[in-house]
Amino acid sequence: MGNYAEISQFYLLNEIWLYNTTNQVLLITLLMLFSLVAYLFLKSRSRENFVLTSSERYSYLKTITSNSETADLILDTTNVVKFANDKFLELFNLIKHQVDNKPVRQIGIPDDLVKQLLKYKIDNKTFTFNMWGRKFFVKYATVTTDEGQLLGSLIKIHEEKNVILDDEYVSQWMHELNTPLNAIMGYSELLAGEKNLTREQKRQLHTISDHSALLKKRIENLLMDQEISRIYKVDSKRDNGLEKILIVDDVTINRTLLKIILKRNGYDVTEAKNGREAVEKISEEWFDMILMDLSMPVMDGLEATNQIREMKGERATVPIIAVTASSLYNSDKALKEKGFNGLVKKPFKEGELISIIREFEKVSKVSSG
Repeated sequence: MGNYAEISQFYLLNEIWLYNTTNQVLLITLLMLFSLVAYLFLKSRSRENFVLTSSERYSYLKTITSNSETADLILDTTNVVKFANDKFLELFNLIKHQVDNKPVRQIGIPDDLVKQLLKYKIDNKTFTFNMWGRKFFVKYATVTTDEGQLLGSLIKIHEEKNVILDDEYVSQWMHELNTPLNAIMGYSELLAGEKNLTREQKRQLHTISDHSALLKKRIENLLMDQEISRIYKVDSKRDNGLEKILIVDDVTINRTLLKIILKRNGYDVTEAKNGREAVEKISEEWFDMILMDLSMPVMDGLEATNQIREMKGERATVPIIAVTASSLYNSDKALKEKGFNGLVKKPFKEGELISIIREFEKVSKVSSG
């Protein structure tokens, strides 16, 4: 019984102890300190679980850069190569043991490139350089520790893609090209099954189908060729001739074809997707000639030409050549009444188009002389 009284008295005293304000503050403070210590302990344990060893960090970095779409090089602060991915080795025809832990000046890449790498590395800038007749972009990213200590630089090199040949453009290009070619191949296969065809007719149908498929493939390969810039090579320089030409056509593939032909003959080209765009562009800047499609949405070539002819000043006199497949206009005479200066029928040959432009250049030289 005595033991029971002593226990009751102990708990009673503890309860009375809690009634004291000072003791309550002390207890709350102790609880807060305990919670903070527990939180910090758990947080440190969590962080430790995600700490990577030097070997693991290198492995992750190697995996990322190896699967990069660019040629990647990592230099430390003393310009020693710490890593180069396969694309970098392939670009400069190097072997891995030639570059690992070697000064960048000694690994066998062009001296001019090394100078630029070391020059722009300081400012962490992006720059371009030409090599083997091709244009390359170089981008820098500093490599630091979590504490901000500089370890070196990641250098990413990739070749310039022609501005008109990005994925979206090529996709649109090929869609417009595939539609008629697919139709040709489809109808050829369909007709080849007809029983009343001769052996020669069936052979011709198979030839059409096979050549259409080959044409698709070759054009696609041309578009994806990294050296497609060679088709823009200027054949000759022109003196006091036409320079700026505006192409107006709603079909992407038509504009691209004209653009390729004109650019590799040395002309500066601007594009418009319809007549309204053409009128807006000609009102803002001067063009030496306009190649105008007739059938277009928003505003057709006839209305656009009419509005241009109603402009004030020299813009109203710009030569406008109709480039069309329409059977409604088969002669220059009918179109000259509509304000055009000439006609090129689709499909056309490059020589035919350039010949017409050259004729206007002769007139331009005589006038300026």
